[in-house]
Amino acid sequence: TYLTRAAHGTANDYTNVFQLVDAANTFSQGTDTYLANMESVVDTEQWIRTFAVEHAAGNWDSFGNVNAQNMYGYKPRNGKWGLIIFDFNIVLNNPNVCGSGSDGPGAVLFNVQSADVAMPYLYHNGLVPAHRRAFWRAMKDLVNGGMLATRVDPMLDAKFAAFQASGVSVTAPNGIKTFIAAA
Repeated sequence: TYLTRAAHGTANDYTNVFQLVDAANTFSQGTDTYLANMESVVDTEQWIRTFAVEHAAGNWDSFGNVNAQNMYGYKPRNGKWGLIIFDFNIVLNNPNVCGSGSDGPGAVLFNVQSADVAMPYLYHNGLVPAHRRAFWRAMKDLVNGGMLATRVDPMLDAKFAAFQASGVSVTAPNGIKTFIAAA
């Protein structure tokens, strides 16, 4: 479903969306053609790094992952398509009500929904060395940055203590810490 936001002129101009869909559907023309077409309209570095964040956090409920949803695509006037994460609630080993397990540590990388015919080409056929390096750079940035225990554990402990001090009954964040450490 494509809902236009921040439209300048008309909300019925889907030219950029059609260009993206057309590029994504050139996978049957061969890897080189497909990659050239995607690179012409998509900031693939940003996409791949976004997918790395989703995987590291265990969010299988996202575009570029099992459920292929919960992502905003945006197209700047003078730039390529990028992604913005939203609905980030089935993360850090939090299973959903449907019983599906989490992504993250031990999960299969790039496990995309089979109904999305074009996406696996970006991963499997199209995961050229530059894309693979972008993925691993993002993972390295996460490991050496936001997912460091010395950074995340004090924040989790402080929030837990604040909830307890306010009389809110919450579970200690040990499971989250374990998931992040494993991830």
